Amino acid sequence: MSGVANAVGKVAGVVAAGALVVGAFATGNPGLVALAAKVGSIASIASPVAATSLPVPRKPLMTAINIFEDGHNAYILSDTAVLDASGKVACFASKAFAFPEVRMAIAVSGRPIMAPLISAMDRHIRVPTPAAFLAGIPEAFADVMREVAKANPAAEATGGNATRLWIASYDMVAGRPRLHTLGNSHIGGAAPLLPGAMSEIRDGHSSPPFDPAVLPFGYIANPKKDGRRVIESQRRWRFPEYAAGYGVGGHAELYTIGRAGVTFDRVATWPQDRVGKRIDA
Repeated sequence: MSGVANAVGKVAGVVAAGALVVGAFATGNPGLVALAAKVGSIASIASPVAATSLPVPRKPLMTAINIFEDGHNAYILSDTAVLDASGKVACFASKAFAFPEVRMAIAVSGRPIMAPLISAMDRHIRVPTPAAFLAGIPEAFADVMREVAKANPAAEATGGNATRLWIASYDMVAGRPRLHTLGNSHIGGAAPLLPGAMSEIRDGHSSPPFDPAVLPFGYIANPKKDGRRVIESQRRWRFPEYAAGYGVGGHAELYTIGRAGVTFDRVATWPQDRVGKRIDA
């Protein structure tokens, strides 16, 4: 079992609030953890076929992805709705996964490539250290996206395979949280994110937009309470990709990455969302 498999493949038990313990820390991906408990290695269940195993929109939907830090911890906040080409809920799935031993969590937007990405990381990363992970992720990502391009040539030609990783970690050497992103598409703005380059994010990132008035202090002071306000606001965003329909739903998951490891909290639930139906915010 390689360093990546060891980082995510040992299950110790279940704790309160729906969090699952992996090794000595917590992660919030019940499906992958349950499989890891059976096979002993997450990498052993991954396959490039999984790159197309979930329904994917004609145009990748940048669902609720928020990545930020407060000087003490890094955070990833996302929803779990996966939509089909018509804008209906195809399934619910975590869009982030944790590597507690290296104090890191990764979220994916665009193509649902988590399983093949873990498999590719297992091939490219032999030592479970933060530096090795950050150095190996670009090669692993490139491998997976080449397979996605082969499997989906029409989408590749029109930009329909656009995918981006959002990486939150805690640097034990520097004693601070760090945020990075890597993708195969361009995101504009004051600090543009270029395709193919691992970029460190200084001020975090939120998509889709949210109403800043939901934050009492103008910033996320309380990750759980304010995070819920942010994602509830994002839930009301209408996506042009789906004829101005809604796209944020299922559950809101918050990963906290810090000196002590990685913890997971479910900060919002929308029980009215149903597979096969459109989201009604």
